[in-house]
Formats: sequence, structure tokens, C-alpha cells
Amino acid sequence: MAMFALGINKQLDLQSLFTQLLRDNALRHGWFAERRVLQLAFIAGAAAFGIILATLVWRHLSVLRRNMRSAAWGVCLIYTYVIIRAASFHHVDRFISSSLFGARWNWILEIGGVSIVAKAAAGSLFTRSR
Repeated sequence: MAMFALGINKQLDLQSLFTQLLRDNALRHGWFAERRVLQLAFIAGAAAFGIILATLVWRHLSVLRRNMRSAAWGVCLIYTYVIIRAASFHHVDRFISSSLFGARWNWILEIGGVSIVAKAAAGSLFTRSR
């Protein structure tokens, strides 16, 4: 269900709507000049929340099979990336557009999370077929 929600978000581009609504609100209420500090706080909070959520998911789902925990962790990674990306912070945009060994960071984060979920799903299917 979580991945389905992300698919809907990808098609409707809801994070861009969220960003535009916040930008309009900042202009209307006069705090647009301080947006960088707020964006940085938002990104730091979202990253911390993602790390805490992934840790809690990993620990509390220890009763589940390893594949299920991995899939949940991958979904946490993807959601954290989407939330941080929604902040539209130009320094973050520059970072995720940069590359590591020829692979852009946004690919590593987004496709990495999807790959973790896909590997976990394949592992679960393989385990069931035995």
C-alpha cells in the first residue's frame, strides 16, 4: 500500500504542489526571506525522522522475516527521500544532482530504496516457493 501511495504521488506530483503552497504561504505571510533556515530545519528533521523510523521499523519488526524488514526499511528510505526532495532546497538539489562514480545521488537514493523493496519481495517469493 505504501508503494502504491508513492506511485500515485509520482503521477500527480503532489510534492510540487506542497512546495508551491508553502512558497505562496511564505510570501503572503512575510517569512519568505527566512525560508532557507526553515528549509534546512525541515530537511534535518525529515532526515532524523527517517533514520529513527527505519531503526524502529527494523527493531519492532524483528518478529517478521528478514525480507519483510528489508522491504519496510526500503520504503522508509524512499519516503524520507521524497519528503526531503519536497523541501526544494537548492543546496539539496545540487547535492542530489551530483554524482558518485557516475551515478547521481537522486538515483542512488530513490532507485536504491526501490531496489531494496524489490530484492526483499523477490527473496520472499523465493522463500515461499521452497
